[in-house]
Order: sequence, then C-alpha cells, then structure tokens
Amino acid sequence: MLVAGFEASERERISSELRSEGHHALCVGVDIAVAMAPGFGPDEVIIPPGSVGQAAREALSDVLDGVPVRTAGAAREPAPADSSSMDAGVALSGGVSAAAGETGAVAFSDPSGADGAATPGLRRPTSLTPPDMAMKLGQVRFGDYHCILEVTPGASAFLVREHYEALSRAYNPAGWPHRLTPQEVHILAEIGEGIREAFTILGHKELRARYERALARQPR
Repeated sequence: MLVAGFEASERERISSELRSEGHHALCVGVDIAVAMAPGFGPDEVIIPPGSVGQAAREALSDVLDGVPVRTAGAAREPAPADSSSMDAGVALSGGVSAAAGETGAVAFSDPSGADGAATPGLRRPTSLTPPDMAMKLGQVRFGDYHCILEVTPGASAFLVREHYEALSRAYNPAGWPHRLTPQEVHILAEIGEGIREAFTILGHKELRARYERALARQPR
C-alpha cells in the first residue's frame, strides 16, 4: 500500500493505523511516490483530502494505471472476488510480508530482485551504532531509508544487505539483552518493519535508484 501526499507529522499516525489493520504501508511524499510507483507496484494508494490530495491523485494517475486511489477517511472499495490470493499481511507487490509470532517477534520474507549476496554468520559490522531502541525508533519514524539502515547513498549493495541483516538481528525481540515489556515488544516490531521496508527499497537496484533520485530533488 502506498500513502502519498501527507505531511511528515501525519505519516507515522497513518502508518500505525494501517499496521493495526494488518497492512504494510509505505508512506512518502508525492515526488518520491511518483518516482518509485511504476517499479514498486502498490495494490492501493491513499491520499489526503482536499486540494493536496487532488494534486497527488493527478500526479500519480500518470504512472499508476488501474490502481485504486482512496482519500483518507473514505470507505475502502469491496475487494474483487479473485483477490483471495492476496494475503491481508501483504500489501506491496515486492514480496513484503510480516507475521507476529507468540513472542511478538516479526519474521519477514526476502524480497525478489534484491541485490547483494547474503552475509553469513553473526558478525556485526563495525560501522553500525550499538543497538538503541529509542534512537532506532526515531530513525524509523522520521528518517530516510539510508538513515534507518545506517548507510550513505553511495554504499555498496553488499554493505546495504550486511547492515540490513545485522540490524534485523539486533532489533529482534528474541535476541534483546533484557526482558521486554509488551510496549517494548511492540516498538521492536515497528522497528523491524521499518528496517525491512528500508531494505525493500535500498536492496533493489532499480527501486533504490528511483528513490535516491527523488530524494535528491527534495528541498533541504
């Protein structure tokens, strides 16, 4: 699911609401949405009401043919009869899925088209900061994908995957160094989704190029 056109302060609220409904949503600005949408393939787009939403609808209509566009707050159209194969937890065509286990840990499927070979073993890259739940939650909610994976725009595909795998291990509730409260389990699940979402883009050569071009056009 693609959420486009909202202010940054609204994106986290909307993303949290959608996650509570079982969806996985990518919340970005209109320029980035337009640049990435053709290769990303969302099953639905959500836009804000009013003139801002109309502008987002017009911009996206040129690159998304046949994808439902819904204004926030409007009722969702009934799903077509043949949509039973679309799992409720899979909202993006890139193979993103999440399922919470009994411990609250989140397990993700590997995306097709990801670049860079998997890095075996449990070695933690020295370029990563020590695990900090509050810091990483802030990066997931308010940072860009490079910030979340702690890489620069010029980082190699190998480094991107290495950081993704190390961060996924570091912020997995099963491996946290102390007993977690229910709230902390929820926070780590949100962090895990953010890490996975960042890798879905930065771990795919074409989507990463689109994202970085769109990011470069954003006002500083």
